[in-house]
Amino acid sequence: FDLEQKRLAQTLDETDDINQVKKELRLYRHQKLVEIIYMDICQQADVEHTLLRLSELADVLIQQSLNKAEQILSGKHGQPVDENGNPMQLNIIGMGKLGGKELNFSSDIDLICCYSEDGQLKGFGQQSYKQYFTNVVKLFKQFLHESTVDGFVYRVDLRLRPWGDSGPIVLSHSGFEHYYQLHGREWEQYAMVKARVITGNEKDKQHLQSILTPFVYRRYHDYRVFDGLASLKHKIDQQAKNKSPRYNVKIGRGGIREIEFYVQAFQILKGGRNHKLQTPSLYQAINVLSAFELTEQHELEQMRDSYCFLRMLENRIQMMNDQQTHQIPDKQNLLDRISLLMNYDDWNALEQDLIKHRYRVNKLFSTLFVQENKTPAEKKVDISPDELDEQAHRDWIQTMNFIQGEDIHQQLQDFYQSKALLFMSDKAKKRFRSFFPELLKQVAAHPQQQALLSKLLSLLSSIAGRSVYFELLYQHPALLTRLVDLFESSDWIASEVTSHPILLESLLYPEPLDQRFDKNYQNNSLTVQLRNIAGDEEMELDILRQFKRAHTITIASAQIAEEITSDEVSLYLSELAEIILQAVYKLSLQTLVGQYGEPSYEIEGQQKTAAMGIIAYGKLGGYELHYQSDLDIIFVHNSIGSKQQTRGEKSIDNATFFSRLAQKMISKITLLTAAGKLYEIDTRLRPDGASGLLVSSMKSYQHYQHNKAWVWEHQALIRARYIAGNADIKADFDKVRKDIITLPREDAVLKTEIDDMRNKMYQAKNPPEGEYINIKHSHGCMVDIEFLVQYWVLKHANKFASLCETTDNNGLITELHRLGLIDDEDLRLRDIYQTLHKCLHAQVLQNQPDEIPSQRIQQEIETVQACWKKYL
Repeated sequence: FDLEQKRLAQTLDETDDINQVKKELRLYRHQKLVEIIYMDICQQADVEHTLLRLSELADVLIQQSLNKAEQILSGKHGQPVDENGNPMQLNIIGMGKLGGKELNFSSDIDLICCYSEDGQLKGFGQQSYKQYFTNVVKLFKQFLHESTVDGFVYRVDLRLRPWGDSGPIVLSHSGFEHYYQLHGREWEQYAMVKARVITGNEKDKQHLQSILTPFVYRRYHDYRVFDGLASLKHKIDQQAKNKSPRYNVKIGRGGIREIEFYVQAFQILKGGRNHKLQTPSLYQAINVLSAFELTEQHELEQMRDSYCFLRMLENRIQMMNDQQTHQIPDKQNLLDRISLLMNYDDWNALEQDLIKHRYRVNKLFSTLFVQENKTPAEKKVDISPDELDEQAHRDWIQTMNFIQGEDIHQQLQDFYQSKALLFMSDKAKKRFRSFFPELLKQVAAHPQQQALLSKLLSLLSSIAGRSVYFELLYQHPALLTRLVDLFESSDWIASEVTSHPILLESLLYPEPLDQRFDKNYQNNSLTVQLRNIAGDEEMELDILRQFKRAHTITIASAQIAEEITSDEVSLYLSELAEIILQAVYKLSLQTLVGQYGEPSYEIEGQQKTAAMGIIAYGKLGGYELHYQSDLDIIFVHNSIGSKQQTRGEKSIDNATFFSRLAQKMISKITLLTAAGKLYEIDTRLRPDGASGLLVSSMKSYQHYQHNKAWVWEHQALIRARYIAGNADIKADFDKVRKDIITLPREDAVLKTEIDDMRNKMYQAKNPPEGEYINIKHSHGCMVDIEFLVQYWVLKHANKFASLCETTDNNGLITELHRLGLIDDEDLRLRDIYQTLHKCLHAQVLQNQPDEIPSQRIQQEIETVQACWKKYL
């Protein structure tokens, strides 16, 4: 194929006779079609391969025709060049089946043409680049489209270009971008799924793709896709019905178009978050949908089988007379020939299978749009509250049974006069007016009506310019109820959803309970999401932040619904942080290894790979994370011996490598983007604190803990654990931790050290005492319990090693009691600690500080203080 392509190019290069050029192109096309038909009919190639070969042939003929057209015209007018002086070539974008490399035997080719930048030629006529490329397109089209005694090459259709027939036949890249940013229509979004840039240099191809990708694939789920595709399909069906074909394998019920729309719906809906779906190939899209289990496997298999059957039949029909037709002929002799070519005994047998395939396709297509487009029946909205005059609005509000009707009236009037309604599209306003009265009825059923309405109006204002969310609320009435209940229950959830409306999807489509809090399932889910957009660092950061926010909202919703306990909230928040830290570690490591190679070291002549681990302290280490907790972490590595350096061409020493790795991780985690930040990071618990190295070797970490660490640092070690990085670090760290915790200690000295540290912390925080207390830092609260547990562990661990096996306070209290080291009265600290955690979570969910009236937990405070006096 390549050799024959070169021969064609050489033949064309040797003539400037336009008629001879046309002849050579047509003869080449006929020769190749005979070869493809032969391989197809003799079953030496499956239908997918046949469509691919037909598309590759078209690519060759397009490229050769363009080369010749540009050669002729540049010889006369001059060669257009870019700003760097490089020759420019016309960019031709293949659409439809050509774009997807699934071209029919006798298909039209839909093309869009553009060029990189404007300029002026110096040759004959001193044409502008636009004039030059317009003439190139006309000559190029003449080479392919015109019928001669030798036939034609392809019927060329340029009507899919910006502004269609009324638009210029060629645009600059800037004009192209301007159009799709401001004027691109809904049907063009669907059409551009199949777009593929065929000609031009790689830089131009990438630039054009960067323009089209955000137009086609949205970063959020655009549920209008189902409505739009169904509407477009309906119009096509009406056209097919008007033509009344006997059978049309492309349009109508169960035809090829329904399969294409079925797959495109998933591509447009999910392609923004799964880059592998951003493909013009229907076959490849089906493979991705199957690999990631984005819809039912058996449905995909059925669609693929039916697609292959219908495309094979379509090709057989077009092979008869080299015509662009999808209609099954009426004549019996043609039907018999088609049946034989399809390996059927007669037309009746083929027709039975055709009916089965079309029925199956239409059933799946119709089911998809019924399931995904659960749009309530259109109903006339009797009341459009924003269009009522003031008195009519007051009267209407009174019918809603609001407690403070006048205040509610004024709130709504302020909202109607805000910019929110101005930002709404006509369709969004229609949706808004449909669900808003129902929303107000639900607000009226809650006690805190004004506050709740204020929160909901803030959400509506924040999504006013994004009609997709109004579509979402309109299509799913149950979401309104859930939204109102959650906004009533939690100010924090209300502010999160208002700031990040994409979280509405998490509320609408919660995962099954057994998957929602399954660490392995969620880890795999994030891994898949990141793999789908590999290489797009900005998107990776967004995915991480959206993942964290979505799962945090899921946890908070489950807590409000009392599906999980307060302890489980902390556990799941901690596991979520671990999943994210591990993902950030892998992304950062991959980047640095790509730059410098893997870190390595030698021991006794053997080369080994060095690794880094992340150690969690504090709340994260103890599985007690809160909704807004910082992450206390340190970094350690296991590089020792000689030749401690990376193995890449640009080699650096391991200490530098691991320091840059830790810095990159911290940057990814703390960087503030449009999607927010992941966590605040605190690394001050590392050896020598803020003045110490960001990453320590395990050897130096061990030496520090044994020889330089203070008692408070040994206290902190009780709640430390390996959570991410290379698992080889875990065993080394666990040994160091156990050795330190189990050291024998003099009780009087230990008491003094712990009491002194508690006093220093108290003075630094200066928490309130009396009528209000701080849940964490006031006397008799969480920190007192934590210090008591740390005292008991450090006192007894040298005799009871099981105290090193857990890091959470409740687990340690339970184990201390089981060992007989504390009594039943002391065991009450476990329940009190859980109560304080529950209070802390509740405060966060209402956007309230850590201070609460002391009377709420007075008995618990007295119990903790009595225990403190008893031991310390």
